[in-house]
Amino acid sequence: MSDRKPWRLRTWILMGYSIPITALVVSAATTIFNVSQLQQRAQELDRSRSVAVEIGVIDNASGVMSRAVRGYLLDQRSRFLQTFQQGQSKTQQALNKLDQLIVVSDQQQRLEELRRVLQDVETLNLSLLDLAKQGKVARAVQEWKASINQTKPHRGQFLVAAQCCFHSR
Repeated sequence: MSDRKPWRLRTWILMGYSIPITALVVSAATTIFNVSQLQQRAQELDRSRSVAVEIGVIDNASGVMSRAVRGYLLDQRSRFLQTFQQGQSKTQQALNKLDQLIVVSDQQQRLEELRRVLQDVETLNLSLLDLAKQGKVARAVQEWKASINQTKPHRGQFLVAAQCCFHSR
């Protein structure tokens, strides 16, 4: 009978130590899991912010390009052409960065849609510039006026495509 009492006491002591240690291990594992989830979410948030910045750059650069075309139609100075080319360069750089940032297939499809819209607007702008360079400024202005109603949907499509690009799942 004396052997059972120390064994019971020893069991209770071991259980007294093992339960808090087990709880500590479970708590540490849960904390490690939550921290890794938080790190993944933070990386995704950083990527989303980077995408949003690049979309802003594209929006700004496309606006600069359109204003440069209008400026060139009003006054055929080479600085407007330089501004247009700078806008083209910034747009292309931002699109290249977006290619690296966007990894979800739906977002990549929207990025391709965005590229098509930008290409349509750029083609229009280049044709207007070509007409103005050839001395057909009046015709270029007429085509620009005719295209205003056609490019407004492009602008809306651009904004929708741009917004959809960086919304992640």
